[in-house]
Amino acid sequence: MGATNPFSILNGKPLKPTDRRDQWGGTVGGPIVKDRLFFFFSYDQQKRNFPGLALPSSPTFLTPFTAAERSTMTTRSVTTAQQDAGLTFLSSLTGVVPRKGDQDIFFPKIDWKLNQSNTVSLSYNRMRWHSPAGVQTQPVVSRGIASFGNDDVKVDSFTGKLSSLLSSRMSNEVRFQYGRDFEFQNSQPPAPGEATTGVGGRSPQVAIFGGGITFGKPNFLERRSYPDERRTQIADTVSIAMGKHLFKFGGDFNHVADTLNNLFQEGGAYNYNNRVDFISDMAVPSGKRYSSFAQGFGPTAFSFSTNDINLFAQDDWRILPRLALNLGVRWEYERLPKPQIANPLLAGTSTFPDDKNNFGPRIGVAWDPFGNGKTSVRGGYGIYYGRLINSTISNAITNTGMASGQVQFTLTGAAGPLYPNVLDTAPAAGGSKWPQSA
Repeated sequence: MGATNPFSILNGKPLKPTDRRDQWGGTVGGPIVKDRLFFFFSYDQQKRNFPGLALPSSPTFLTPFTAAERSTMTTRSVTTAQQDAGLTFLSSLTGVVPRKGDQDIFFPKIDWKLNQSNTVSLSYNRMRWHSPAGVQTQPVVSRGIASFGNDDVKVDSFTGKLSSLLSSRMSNEVRFQYGRDFEFQNSQPPAPGEATTGVGGRSPQVAIFGGGITFGKPNFLERRSYPDERRTQIADTVSIAMGKHLFKFGGDFNHVADTLNNLFQEGGAYNYNNRVDFISDMAVPSGKRYSSFAQGFGPTAFSFSTNDINLFAQDDWRILPRLALNLGVRWEYERLPKPQIANPLLAGTSTFPDDKNNFGPRIGVAWDPFGNGKTSVRGGYGIYYGRLINSTISNAITNTGMASGQVQFTLTGAAGPLYPNVLDTAPAAGGSKWPQSA
């Protein structure tokens, strides 16, 4: 029942590709041993069929050549047949792209009452996502039909909890988690007519501006693991009731090991200002009509780990029957990995921060102004700290400007290769070089 996308125009006619979503699942639970052992199981699956439409960003990009365009290509020794073949090739990169998404989740859980004082809960969450051509999710994409990219995710998480009543006034809860988040994306086989001179038999990325289209292997692929992250965490909380006070204190330790396997622009990337320049290089590859060529070099994979330690103490104090005060403090420490490729010209690449003074006080108040339990006034104040996310740490490790790290070269003119070739090794000179986030 959705409306037709106003940009979804193919061969001069509006087109509304199918977008069908199916979702089903169910839950079941109950006792295994009466009043002692219980189970719960949930399953959910989603399937989506949502073809995309590969089109240039301008509807005039594939219109017949003007006289001026043909004259320019003729002066470059491009024959009329080659001109028409080039436009036919660009047109062949457009159209409807089969694209699907399939996700399934299942979640088993067990609650076991060991005795009157101890209860154990165990659960496992498993998710799988597979989406051919699903990196690009918008209805209309200005990429070639074979340049959307495939998307996959695998998530596994096991959690356990032991709740213990130590006395009439004291309880303890210990929690454990082990999880893996494995995400990866890969390129599709080249479309008919695309060059296969890039890494792994793929085409280098070609982006044609001026209302054009981008095709070839996307410059952000391959993402062999992005990330492959494994987490081990243990936490403990003790609660003590004393008169008008409920004291809580505890902490947690969180170890995360990450592997990111991705090199930006590893397959090479050409940029053209217009279709005439591209077709000229395609037909007569001695011209180097592109505006720039970029390629990344260096190791694709880096591994590192972080350790987070957090401690807290809290007092929920009921000062009056209608007034409660919450007081607390939290300390957080993130231990970063050691640098792997230090640059002697930049001190920040040889040492990472080691901040151990992250104390965060917290205060909150809750007041029942009328004493009837229907109205409450609340307020609070606190200081909070955000950790350095692991993707930032990854960039600090890999992009230090050293030849042994990841670097991208941008070349023009004589320094660049002839289309559709890519470089086997990093250039010794020429062009510009800089670290670049993947």
